[in-house]
Amino acid sequence: MTTWLNEYLGFQGMHDPFPEDVSVVEALDLKDGWNDPEVVYQKAKRIIGKIQRKKTVVIFCHAGLSRSPGMAALVLAFIHKTSYEKMANFVKDIAPQVNISLDFARSCKEALRLLEARLTKKCGCGTPIEEWEKVCEYCWFK
Repeated sequence: MTTWLNEYLGFQGMHDPFPEDVSVVEALDLKDGWNDPEVVYQKAKRIIGKIQRKKTVVIFCHAGLSRSPGMAALVLAFIHKTSYEKMANFVKDIAPQVNISLDFARSCKEALRLLEARLTKKCGCGTPIEEWEKVCEYCWFK
């Protein structure tokens, strides 16, 4: 079952049926522990781009208890310009069964620092992009 955090972002396990008309992002390639923050950054950047383009996003991992809620907390922290801890607590308040591993949380905190440092410019569509980028990946492929 999808746990909705707001009107545009939810998370779930891989065995639950996916809602219709959503953009699905998998977190199965991430480890439930320490991950290279660059890898987490790239995944979060894609999710943020989808949300900016008014897509409803569901993030999924194996059980929907650590990686997908951890990624959701990261995306919300960037969008709302707040701390990872605050958004992880917000996620846990909505879904008490969530148990984001400490190492995965550390990876997400590092990725949040990368997002804040790098996504300093906006594409014409409003999607955050890096200083060297002319347009976001979605506008690039139009």
